[in-house]
Amino acid sequence: MNTEDILMKINTAKTNHEVAELYDKWSKTYDHDLKIIRPGNKGAFKTVEWFEKYVHIDASVLDAGSGTGGVGELLFQRGYLNLTGMDISSGMLTEAKEKNIYKELHLGGLGEELKFPKDTFEAVISVGLFTPEHPPPTNCFDELIRVTKSGGYIVFLLHNGLIDEFKVKLEELEKNAKWTLVERSPIIRTVAKSKIHPGSRVHVYQV
Repeated sequence: MNTEDILMKINTAKTNHEVAELYDKWSKTYDHDLKIIRPGNKGAFKTVEWFEKYVHIDASVLDAGSGTGGVGELLFQRGYLNLTGMDISSGMLTEAKEKNIYKELHLGGLGEELKFPKDTFEAVISVGLFTPEHPPPTNCFDELIRVTKSGGYIVFLLHNGLIDEFKVKLEELEKNAKWTLVERSPIIRTVAKSKIHPGSRVHVYQV
C-alpha cells in the first residue's frame, strides 16, 4: 500500500481501531515517507520553536500523538529529556522506542480517557493530529487540560481547514476559565507552494 492509499484510508476510517491498524502497517516506512510528503517537516519544527518560547527545559512533557518520535527527537535535541510519548498505534510506538528519547511510551488516543492522573504534565505538545485525516474529537482538549498542571502549556498545530470545527470548543474552554490563549502563530505552509493548502497555525494555551 503506497502513501497516498494509506492517507486516503485514514481519512475515511470510521473508528480509532481502523486508524491504529493503518498506522501500524505504515510504521516501518513512516519516517522515510514523511520526508517526501512533508519535506523539511516545517510544521513540527515551527511548533517546537513556539514550544521553546514558553516551556522550561526541565518540564515534564506529554507528546500527544507521538508517532515514531519525530517531534520528540526535536525536543530531545534541544535538551528536553523528561518526555512521555503517547500514540494510538503500537507499531508507531515500537519505532519511537528505538530512538531512546522518551522516558515512557503509552498506547492511547485523543478523544479517549487518558491513562494519566490529573496534573501529571507541565506541558503538552501535539503535531500531526489536528489535520483533515481523521482529526480527534473536540472533547480531547478536556482530557489534555485535566492531565496538565495549573500554569502549564498546551501547544498544538491546527490545520486551518479545521478552524470552524474546533473554534467553538476552544472559545468555550477559555470562557469557562479552563485555559487562556497565549499566542497563535502566523500561517505556516507545510506543503510545497505549488499545492493548494490553507496552512496551519501553532496555538499556545496556558492552563
